[in-house]
Amino acid sequence: MIDPEDIPVKHVGSSIIRSVSKTAQDMDEARAVVDKLIVKLRQLKGAGLAAPQIGVPLRIHIIEVQKNELFPNRPEVPLIVMINPEVTFPPCDMLTEWEGCFSVPGYAGRVPRYATAHAKWLDYDGNVCEETFHGYPARVVQHEFDHLNGAVYLDRMPDMLTLATTENYMILRDRT
Repeated sequence: MIDPEDIPVKHVGSSIIRSVSKTAQDMDEARAVVDKLIVKLRQLKGAGLAAPQIGVPLRIHIIEVQKNELFPNRPEVPLIVMINPEVTFPPCDMLTEWEGCFSVPGYAGRVPRYATAHAKWLDYDGNVCEETFHGYPARVVQHEFDHLNGAVYLDRMPDMLTLATTENYMILRDRT
């Protein structure tokens, strides 16, 4: 049994958060990383988590969206394991919404993202999967994919005036 307390999350300032991850070559190693990501994400009650965030420089991330105190209205998404994802963006609108990140704890900001993202990846069993995501799930795919390329949501914010502490974000969110 994996103890989530034994899996620390890396924060901005850690070199791995700003590094481009390597392609996962060994599926047994990839599955072991995925198992840790799942345990940690469920403990954190987030929307997604990428391997670099737990100190592993591989192109692996997971998505499992559940409602939580910070984002009570987001649509839920069952677990999706993405190993070596490729993400493209068909012509579509950009949507600006609030995002937070476990690697930037205590803050949230408004980030423009493509409304649609197309992804192709390997699943937990090594099967090739392909799907087009829309709305909030597309946002999460892009957010986690950024982590594999050494980027965080702060890099995507055109206006740092929207950066807020989590506490202030919750006040702002409740007013809108």
